[in-house]
Amino acid sequence: MKRIIAVVLTVCLLITVSITNSNSYAAGGSWKSNSKGWWYEYSDGSYASGWTEIDGYWYFFTGSGYMDYSEYRDGCWLNADGTWNTAYSGGYWASDSTGWWYTDASGWYPVNTWLWIDGSCYYFKASGYMAVNELIDGYYVDASGARASSAGNSGTHTHNWVCTKDAWDEQVPKYEQELVYHCCDCDRPYPEGTLCPCGCLEAYGKWEDVLVGYDTVHHDAEYQCSICGATK
Repeated sequence: MKRIIAVVLTVCLLITVSITNSNSYAAGGSWKSNSKGWWYEYSDGSYASGWTEIDGYWYFFTGSGYMDYSEYRDGCWLNADGTWNTAYSGGYWASDSTGWWYTDASGWYPVNTWLWIDGSCYYFKASGYMAVNELIDGYYVDASGARASSAGNSGTHTHNWVCTKDAWDEQVPKYEQELVYHCCDCDRPYPEGTLCPCGCLEAYGKWEDVLVGYDTVHHDAEYQCSICGATK
């Protein structure tokens, strides 16, 4: 237990030092936004990056200049408005023989949820362990646990193809237009020049699709990746 406390305290100290040594107080600037998000622009046209203190609150700005939010950055939780929530600090990765999970100084850890950590999104199962090499909510997570950039993206991995259907040949009906004679009384089709079984002597002809044979269509075997669900 002493060792765990020491690790947590060390992580918190490193985070505090890291933030303290980052960008200083942002003066002479203003908040701006577009469809992609918010950024803080200085009077000289430059913009905030990394950890920056603005009006007494700490924010983290990505390499593109946009404010980060609802994510752990350097072990610090960022609220939906981008401010650092000091109640949830000291975040770090932990592992055992079963797998990896994420926790913080409070002892909390995510379960049954996606969580953004340092620019990547991860899924944590009911046990708290991070998911790897599988499809979750339509997204593929690779060996590192990081989610692919968009739903349906197979990500970077070697497919494990499993045959879901063997190759097969299909007999497809083949039709041609032919003139078919029908009884004027009972509408039963019968060969030209013959008498309808009902005894009617009158008939009329109409063009119909008549089965003349079958075409063979070959289908290749079907496969599905057991990791990401891709098919071929």
